[in-house]
Amino acid sequence: MGRVYLVTTATRGREPVFADARAAQAVVGLHADATAFLDASVWCWVLMPDHWHGLVRLAERHDLSQVMQRFKSRSGWLVNRALGRCGGLWQPAFHDRTLRDRASCDAAVRYILDNPVRAGLCSTRDAYPWSGNSWNA
Repeated sequence: MGRVYLVTTATRGREPVFADARAAQAVVGLHADATAFLDASVWCWVLMPDHWHGLVRLAERHDLSQVMQRFKSRSGWLVNRALGRCGGLWQPAFHDRTLRDRASCDAAVRYILDNPVRAGLCSTRDAYPWSGNSWNA
């Protein structure tokens, strides 16, 4: 397995921008864009009101900082356009943890997809509209 990370990035000031469905839909749509994460793959993700979690596998050409910069830049532009606002969307930094084996990836997927349930946003992971999963657990 290549370099795989559990990544978390938060909005500036933990503002719940994605409680607005227009903002959430703008970012959800970005996950279908093959260039949104440069050459990396996002196997699983969830968009919470004030942060994003993803299971990201890097390819060879770009490092994680470049991949996240691309995602943050594109998503910030789309959200600002959708909401008629300007300025930064994301905090400058992000948190990552390297995952070294399949068991760690399986646990990260459960953590990501269960995040809205733990936060009380829905009763089951399938009921939450702002997530995606292509990881085969």
